Amino acid sequence: MAAYTKNLVQLIRATFDEEELRELLFVDLDFDFEDLPASLGKSGKVLELVRIFEKNGRLNQLVEAAREQRPHAEWPDTAHPFSKADLYGESVKPFMPYEPLREDMILIPEGVFLMGGSSGDDSPAHEQPQHEVDLPAFYICKYPVSNAQYAEFIKATKYPKPEKVGWFGLNPPAKKVDHPVVGVSWEDAQAYCAWLREQTGRPYRLPTEAEWEKAARGTDGRLYPWGNEWAPGRCHHNSQGTAAVTAYLAGASPYGCLDMLGNAGEWTSTLWGADPTTPDFPYPYKAQDGRENLEAEGLVFRIFRGGSYEAKADELRCTIRNWYAPDSKDRRRGFRLALSHF
Repeated sequence: MAAYTKNLVQLIRATFDEEELRELLFVDLDFDFEDLPASLGKSGKVLELVRIFEKNGRLNQLVEAAREQRPHAEWPDTAHPFSKADLYGESVKPFMPYEPLREDMILIPEGVFLMGGSSGDDSPAHEQPQHEVDLPAFYICKYPVSNAQYAEFIKATKYPKPEKVGWFGLNPPAKKVDHPVVGVSWEDAQAYCAWLREQTGRPYRLPTEAEWEKAARGTDGRLYPWGNEWAPGRCHHNSQGTAAVTAYLAGASPYGCLDMLGNAGEWTSTLWGADPTTPDFPYPYKAQDGRENLEAEGLVFRIFRGGSYEAKADELRCTIRNWYAPDSKDRRRGFRLALSHF
């Protein structure tokens, strides 16, 4: 194929802004750009777009529609097969020692699940109504990010260490390397994800709260990852500190995710809003209504999920939602990784 200076992903990113790309796709290709996860941002959405069109055999349609709108750009020749380098540039890097193991990134299949609580389970109003949400497939880590993984980040970048949780210099407490990292803000979690993306070439990010809940409870609306009845010994709670992320294997969700309740609360990408008493984005969950805006300005609270090691049994359920300022660093709060593809 004729050489061109940029791969297709780079070229689309550079040639169209989001509004232009949204119109091009909707009008010419019957594809809604808003169906892609808002948490990916423009860059990640374009990468996911090219992957979808490659998978569905529609790359030529995508390139020709773009060429018609921007005829002077250096588009690839659709008369010849595309290589991976033509589409994505250099291939992604091999897995790094500080990444989650490939087998620990769990595929959550596309489809509908029941989100939120109901009046019958005594859930508060901000967790209702229970409703169906249809999500595309995604991956989520079996475990929250550990102290050992986070230590690699701060050693590589000289990023500030977690506060008031026993770190000594750049090292976590010696007996807690396999515990979830806590004492980190939403902004810290975003910085970690950005670093990991840069190092690996894989689009690591925080899960949306809908993704988090589906990973925690499956599709059937269960109250707990293991079922509808509380069972002692399935999660770390009513305690004074964290436990190892592998300590409660019996508490696995239907997909095999651990630590979804108790131990550490987990930041998501999702906005609560500016008023701590009333959500700006109530249920039903709608990813395109602004709640997944990663660039929201001013004091806006972000949602975290899962309770914490201090929570009592009656304070834990898959639907529990909490929120706080994105710069807050609480000793009970950490995060978990997600991505849309490898």
